[in-house]
Amino acid sequence: MQNRVVITGMGSVSGLGLNLEELWRSTVAGVSAIGPVTCLMPDQIRLRQAAEVRNFDPTHHFSNNEKAMLWRSSQLTIVAAREAIRRSGVKFAETDRFQTALIFGSPITLGCDEEEFFRRFYEERKTRIDPLTLVRNMRSAPINMIATEFGIHGPGFMLDSACSGSLQAIGEAFQMIRCGRVQRAVTGGGDSSLGLTHWKAWEQIGAMSGDTCRPFCLERNGTILGEGAAIFVLESLESARNRAAPILCEVTGFAATRDGGDVTQPSRDRIAETMRQALADAQTSVDAIDYINAHGSGTKLNDLVETQAIKDVFGPRAYKVAVSSTKAAHGHLESATGALELAIAVLGLKNAVIPPTVNFLTADPACDLDYVPNRPREKEVQGFIKNSFGFGGTNATLVIKSIS
Repeated sequence: MQNRVVITGMGSVSGLGLNLEELWRSTVAGVSAIGPVTCLMPDQIRLRQAAEVRNFDPTHHFSNNEKAMLWRSSQLTIVAAREAIRRSGVKFAETDRFQTALIFGSPITLGCDEEEFFRRFYEERKTRIDPLTLVRNMRSAPINMIATEFGIHGPGFMLDSACSGSLQAIGEAFQMIRCGRVQRAVTGGGDSSLGLTHWKAWEQIGAMSGDTCRPFCLERNGTILGEGAAIFVLESLESARNRAAPILCEVTGFAATRDGGDVTQPSRDRIAETMRQALADAQTSVDAIDYINAHGSGTKLNDLVETQAIKDVFGPRAYKVAVSSTKAAHGHLESATGALELAIAVLGLKNAVIPPTVNFLTADPACDLDYVPNRPREKEVQGFIKNSFGFGGTNATLVIKSIS
């Protein structure tokens, strides 16, 4: 007998705000966090727009010793995790601590902090290495600190799956709880990929926009890099009810696939198959889905292929389902993007509001679904799916429904 799995806590840090309230307030106001990048030198880069987390002061959250052990991506992740745990109300000291898993999407890079370390080592020839360098460079640093801070002893690992990493981490956590391996999980991800080398690599492949991110519209010309984190507390419905926890929604299905083809060109068939498998896993038909929170990267090909895949799966109903991408607001957080977008979609479900696709200008005849342009829409949502895709051909879909 499988456990039902629910979300009882969420936390976030992004360009749209330093916590969940600020995130939702910015979302419904149609705010975009995209602006001139400040962490890179203008003379070193060709494209200069990003969605940075502004006004984040790590000294408000960490002691000097803690801060010295954490690069920025880890700091953002831990702050989001603390908020999620606080909101869930879970007291790990009152539980079987071996029954909580920690599963995060692995950051793709460690951002400007890591690059500054290498600059000092190779350019300035500073041969003395900070003894905490090894600890900082561990991708699992946020898991290590959260486990120590909250006394969590269950399984913990980072899942490296490119830009679908955090959504796949949430999906794996869901499956572990559903099959009874653990009772709960702290899961999601954080990323801060605004380092110079990484930025130049994105410039080179031609996937970045020079002005802003405009998913699904005719004028779209690329994505915009961002940074941030979103973390969730998932647990069995029985566990949540036993402790009278706040229940936000139910996770009902998950699927992940690989394209097995071109590492940068998305596969329409594999994306469609991922959605089909997730719906089958949830034992849910397309008629039960009111909203799709799309990957919607803002590139010409990705948005077209995702639109086509949605039509393949949903048939005529595709034109009756709202579809939106929030990357135009918070940028592409790479491995963390699926988690942040899921948090926004869950907030939308709880508030009966569908988040908009901002920066939308002209409808593209080839992308002809309802993309909720520019303004949020009041609408009761009973069920939605969340898509995340990544370079290398990684695909993930999660199915969510309101709790009953």
